[in-house]
Formats: sequence, structure tokens, C-alpha cells
Amino acid sequence: MFETVYRRGLVLPRVSAGGLLLAFALAAVLATAVGVSAWSFARASGASPAQVAALRHAAYEQGLQAGSRQATTSAVAHARTVALASGRKLGYRRGLKAGFARGKAVGIQLGRTLGYTAGYAAGQASVAAPTKKKH
Repeated sequence: MFETVYRRGLVLPRVSAGGLLLAFALAAVLATAVGVSAWSFARASGASPAQVAALRHAAYEQGLQAGSRQATTSAVAHARTVALASGRKLGYRRGLKAGFARGKAVGIQLGRTLGYTAGYAAGQASVAAPTKKKH
């Protein structure tokens, strides 16, 4: 009854016509049950295609407005952050440049003052004070 057929190196199982007919019948019954349940579910929802289209359009508009608000808010916040960072950087550069200029001016003035003072003191020390000669 369950014999195998050998054909040029291939082993093929025996298939009965009744088994094939049973498999096709079960597949058809299952497909019919799925189709009937889907059809009855669609009829029970009560929403017409026009209502579904209107709801879909309303949801699209609502999402578009929400996205626009969020993008605008995000863009404004980003622009504010970028502007603040740019202002800080520019202020830092200006302050650094002004600080260097002021420090250089103070340093030059202080150097001149100390240099003149030190030079004057050295000059005074090198000139011998007149002393009386003892005879």
C-alpha cells in the first residue's frame, strides 16, 4: 500500500487521489470561512467609504497642523540657540581682543615706568658721588 517509486535516483512517495481531493476540499472550506468572516466583519462596521475618506482626510489635516506647529517651535528654539551661541562667541572674541590690547598697553606703560626708574637708579649708582680727598 505505501510503496515508493524509484525513478533515476529520485525517491518519490506515492500520492493517492483521495488524499489530494481531501487537501483541496479542506483548503476550499477554510478559504470560504475566512472570506465569509471578513465580509461579515466589513458589513458590521457601518462606516461608508465616504465616511472613511472624510476621517482619513481629517486625520491628515490634524497631523499636518501638529507637525507644522512642532517644526515651527523647534526651528525657533534652534535659531535662538544658534544665535545665542554665536553672540557668546562673538562677545568672547571681542573681549579677548580688547583684553589683550588693554593688557599690552598697561604692560608697556608699566615697563617704561619700571625701566626708567631702574635706569635712573643705575645711572645714579654709577656716577660716584663727589667725595673729599684726604691729604
